[in-house]
Amino acid sequence: MSDSIDPYQSPRSDDRGAQRQIVEAGPEGAYRPWSRGRTYVVFILGMHAASFMMFAFHPVFPIFALAFGIPAVIIANREIDEIPESAGHPFIVWGRRTGLIGLIGGPIALLLWVLVVVIVLAVA
Repeated sequence: MSDSIDPYQSPRSDDRGAQRQIVEAGPEGAYRPWSRGRTYVVFILGMHAASFMMFAFHPVFPIFALAFGIPAVIIANREIDEIPESAGHPFIVWGRRTGLIGLIGGPIALLLWVLVVVIVLAVA
């Protein structure tokens, strides 16, 4: 019986399989970024904020960038406050950075659009 293969266990051909099991079966409060939905939400919101900033030549897209950037930064900061180890996770890092692009760049693009409209109306 001890030589039988258990289909529900990872193969033990190298030491990484044993380490993976230790991480997955770790303590209840262990940080497992792949099991937390907020990790992916931060990344998706941040990427949307940055992608809307690419189309800042239209006055509506900076509003969307700001709308996606604010929750990305807030959720990332809450995640980092709850679990400090998440500050190094790539999805949190890039989601927060790209959220900041929308949070800072969105209002700047909106102000530039207001300035353009005021100048056009003043000249006309």
